[in-house]
Amino acid sequence: MRSLRVYSLQTEKELREFSGFQNENAKSVGWSFDGKYLAKMSKDVLSVYETPEMHMLMDGQGKRISIKAENISAFVWNKTNNLIALFKESPKQTSQPSMVQIMSIPSREVLYTKSTQGVEGCKFIWHPLGHMLAIISTYKAPGGSGLKRTTIGILSIDKRKIEYVVEETTEVVLLKWEPTKDNHFAILRTEKDRVVDKMETVLEIYNVTTEPLKMHRIPEGSHPYALSHIHWSPLGRLMVATRLLPKVNYLSGAIYGTQYFFFIKGIQAHSINTESHDNACGAGWDPSGRYYASFCTSEIRQELDAFKIYNCFGETILNEQVPKLTNWHWRKRPVAILGEEVIEKIDKNLAEYGKKYKQMDKEAQQKMTASVTGEKQAKLETFLKKYLRPKFEKYEKEQKEREAILGHPEFNKAEYDCKEYFEEELVEEKLEPIPKQSLISIL
Repeated sequence: MRSLRVYSLQTEKELREFSGFQNENAKSVGWSFDGKYLAKMSKDVLSVYETPEMHMLMDGQGKRISIKAENISAFVWNKTNNLIALFKESPKQTSQPSMVQIMSIPSREVLYTKSTQGVEGCKFIWHPLGHMLAIISTYKAPGGSGLKRTTIGILSIDKRKIEYVVEETTEVVLLKWEPTKDNHFAILRTEKDRVVDKMETVLEIYNVTTEPLKMHRIPEGSHPYALSHIHWSPLGRLMVATRLLPKVNYLSGAIYGTQYFFFIKGIQAHSINTESHDNACGAGWDPSGRYYASFCTSEIRQELDAFKIYNCFGETILNEQVPKLTNWHWRKRPVAILGEEVIEKIDKNLAEYGKKYKQMDKEAQQKMTASVTGEKQAKLETFLKKYLRPKFEKYEKEQKEREAILGHPEFNKAEYDCKEYFEEELVEEKLEPIPKQSLISIL
């Protein structure tokens, strides 16, 4: 029998053990964005525990009990708030509808509920900023036809209201949000290729407007490529779609490693470049959003183990072969030391801090200028003393020899003034008539 244990990394002590962990998997446990709560899904209940004591969350009556959630099959924490999206599937052989709920923790208040008939499965993808939720719902095939219907729903989480909009599509393989406030997302959905009679993935890019809440499919962002991954730049607007080579179950003769670079703004998408990296099995942006990399490990093909780095325009700037390359990662950007409140305070008083640091920069510049000036003066004194003054002394000593050669005393140029004069003299002057045709051409 498996068990789940929670440890404190600071004290290196075990906080709690959950036994009887037979049917649950990794998706049945999840931490809140701030680490204050741990949620564990079991049959018909959702248990939430508070750190660091790991006591079960109290209800409104002060009792430490689990949250009743009949037929719960999935839940996901919000990325920036203590909200939980949970899915309650419909019991088999009943007319009871499936249900999607948004619950606030620790109050346990249900902020939103949506019931739908015929939903077979549901997947949640929160926006990185936490203000939107994508819900991919798969519906049962009508009459046993085998053709399942899929919808993409967007839930807008606002302090004043919660809105929901939905659009029907084919089976969605992957959905990735743009990590900014521009509210774009890209999907890979399956579509039957009529030429070769097989299922292929199609890339589509959407823009979500909030007033009113609506999804707009960007026509320029739809491409019938055989793709497997979507990589958004951390700064947004730039996206790379690619087909990476899996370590197992890859298709012999298929083309892997082509990188398609897109620029997305508003309701427009532009393909800016296409680069190829044969048999690339991994890729990703660096934390600054300035560079993108793809790599192929020796596990795939030893003669092709290498990595390529591209700039944000999709141009290759480095192609390096590394023997026995097994993995490749960007260095993660360090977490900000200052808290959010301190950062917000600095942003509000940036002008005042600017005056302070400008004065500090000015003083540092003055010190540097004084240091550089003193250094230059010292070099000048050394040059005069070591080179120019001996030359002047030698010149004065040789004055009598020069006068003997010239036959007269040398004159001092400082005793004379040198002036330049210019004179103009008119040599000839005459008038010549200009033909009328020549005058018109000149004008």
